[in-house]
Amino acid sequence: MCVSHEFQTDQFVRAMVTAGLLQGQAEFLARETARSIPVLQRRIAASGIPGVPDWARPENAQSLVPVLLASSWTESNAADCDALEQLGESPYTEIQRTVSRWASESDTPIQRIGAEWSLVSPLDAWHLLSRFLTSHDLERVSRVAVQVLSIEIRLWSCLQGIGGRVPSIRSNFLTHPRCVPASHKR
Repeated sequence: MCVSHEFQTDQFVRAMVTAGLLQGQAEFLARETARSIPVLQRRIAASGIPGVPDWARPENAQSLVPVLLASSWTESNAADCDALEQLGESPYTEIQRTVSRWASESDTPIQRIGAEWSLVSPLDAWHLLSRFLTSHDLERVSRVAVQVLSIEIRLWSCLQGIGGRVPSIRSNFLTHPRCVPASHKR
């Protein structure tokens, strides 16, 4: 049986309203927690002191910093994996082992759908992991962001230069003379 995303969200919101939350609060929490019960438990803990999951404990958190900084990536995209290697200053295979380990936990910070990895709740992950960020981490994310955005700008310029149309998947439009970086031209 296939249940639509909207139905799941509606059910989640209805359950929170039934539990005593206002409709707006329930809708906000459904979005903020990505309908994850462990994330929700931390956000509205009865004691007022949210629990810290194992992945956010000091001995584990540093290995997830590259994931926090990337937020999502496509495993089949070599450029994405390269960016993660730069963010983590470690081989992608090591990062892959880390995310695979945490993805199998009941209170996971990360999810995988096909080749796409993403944080379950970026806000929750940021709240729990940002205290482990160093100035060196911020320098690395700045450097990687410039690289990634430079590629995006070059791609956009290239598309504009060849009529603004998006070529078909089968065409290798980056071999178009207007799209080849100057460093690769002969």
